[in-house]
Amino acid sequence: MAVLRCAESQRFVLKANQSVTVQCHTDHDDLMYKPVCAIVQSWSIPSFVEITPAVVQFNNKKQQNIAVTLANITSNVVVIAPRCVIGKLQSVTVDTVSDDCSDSDVDVLNQVHMGEDSSEEERLGLFALLERHIDIFLHVTLILVIVL
Repeated sequence: MAVLRCAESQRFVLKANQSVTVQCHTDHDDLMYKPVCAIVQSWSIPSFVEITPAVVQFNNKKQQNIAVTLANITSNVVVIAPRCVIGKLQSVTVDTVSDDCSDSDVDVLNQVHMGEDSSEEERLGLFALLERHIDIFLHVTLILVIVL
C-alpha cells in the first residue's frame, strides 16, 4: 500500500539494545485509497532492527507522518541512514472483540488436581511453573497456596 521512509535529515545511531521512536512519512503511488486501517511492518531493514507493530489510520496523503518505534536487538551499534525505507503499511481489517468472556479455561483448570501421593519435588515444580506464569495462573496460585 505504501512504504515508510525515515523523515530524519541526518543519520542516527541506535546503540545496543536501544529503542527509539522516529518520524517517518509515507511514500506511495497516487492510488486512490479511502482512509483505511493499516499495520506498520518491517521491510528492507536488517532483521536485527525490529519495528514495533502498530495500527495506524492511512489517509492516502502523499506524505503522511507516522511515528515508528525501532529497536536494536543486538549488542552492536546500528546506523540508520537519512530518508531510508524503514517499513511498509499493510491494510488490515479491525474486527470488534466481544467483551463476553467465557469461563471455559477456568473449568479446565478446576479439573487439574495434584494427587496426595505427590512428592515434595513435584509440588515445588508445580509452584515454580505457576510462578513463571503468574499472569496466567494468579487465581489458581492463590487457591493452591491455601490448599497445600
